[in-house]
Amino acid sequence: MVLAATLQGLATELDEEVSRRIAECLGIAYLLLSDQKSTYQAAPTYKERGAAIVSILELVSVDRTLAHRMLMAGFIGGLWGKPERWDPG
Repeated sequence: MVLAATLQGLATELDEEVSRRIAECLGIAYLLLSDQKSTYQAAPTYKERGAAIVSILELVSVDRTLAHRMLMAGFIGGLWGKPERWDPG
């Protein structure tokens, strides 16, 4: 669950600027992410934390750039290194 929360900018360890950059990367309004981050952090159960995660997923547009945006969000959140794309031309 922490992985998903970090990937979406909800994790408690992330500062505001990192969450803002993740929201921008995912194409969602930071104010909505900030509200869900507060909900996630105050949630007493895994079910309620999961609901906050799902609410963010519902805001992310699904298009051909989704995989790249999610990889970049993970990079911004410190989950992995910068993704590299290979274009054969």
